[in-house]
Amino acid sequence: MSHSAEVQYDYAKDYPKWFDWWLRQITDMIKEHYDYFCRHIFQEKRNPVHFCRFEDLCDDVCGEISSMMKFSLDLTDLEGTNMQRRIE
Repeated sequence: MSHSAEVQYDYAKDYPKWFDWWLRQITDMIKEHYDYFCRHIFQEKRNPVHFCRFEDLCDDVCGEISSMMKFSLDLTDLEGTNMQRRIE
């Protein structure tokens, strides 16, 4: 269970029953987490979330960080703040 190491067998072929169980278990867990996450964010509005794409961060570092900090600090403008100075 590593991102870089490889085992010397094929789970799906060598252990089909275990692989089927594992795949269903993981899928159910991910679905449950996603449902919980979406319910808290979109329906109950309990946890505000700020989405940022990595590509946008690479293209406009200062703009994206400013956007994240405005969200985190609950501000509409960073003008004159210590955060603005740090970003610049």
